[in-house]
Amino acid sequence: RQELRELELLDEITRLRYLGKMPPETVSETRSSVLMKFRLLKGIQYLPPKIHSAIVWSEIEPFEISDESQITWKIVSTENTDRSKNLYRTGNFKSAKTLEKAQETIVYSKKRNVSDTNPDENGPETTKQKTLCDRNIASDSTLPSHHKTLSWSENSCAYDSVIMLLFHVYLTH
Repeated sequence: RQELRELELLDEITRLRYLGKMPPETVSETRSSVLMKFRLLKGIQYLPPKIHSAIVWSEIEPFEISDESQITWKIVSTENTDRSKNLYRTGNFKSAKTLEKAQETIVYSKKRNVSDTNPDENGPETTKQKTLCDRNIASDSTLPSHHKTLSWSENSCAYDSVIMLLFHVYLTH
């Protein structure tokens, strides 16, 4: 609840700033100090107009903001930057120029080998990309016989399947 209450107040602060109805004194470095200044300005029991009833605060259910003004900031030294750069060199990373060529979208209608998807044989070795392809769906299905979808590859994740399901629902309804 605390997080949602803070987000509602921050949303109201942002709206009022956009409309030019907030004094510049409410600007601060931390989230808690902005919320505290806003509540001092508007009153402790001020509720944004469109707040949901489940997160409303009152004297019975108070909304308290922790005071984080005691936080000390420390500038991190740059002595260990060489060590952090070496971590990226030892990994299996590609430079930005290499990624530009590897991320071209290739539209195809049949399953092809990896070498077929890379027109530049002298270029970097690439793996299959998630691309749009035309895939036939079973004839007993109520869907159209020809349907665009994402092809599933070894590095696909759960989000890909959710997106495919949402895309399917979008096309059928």
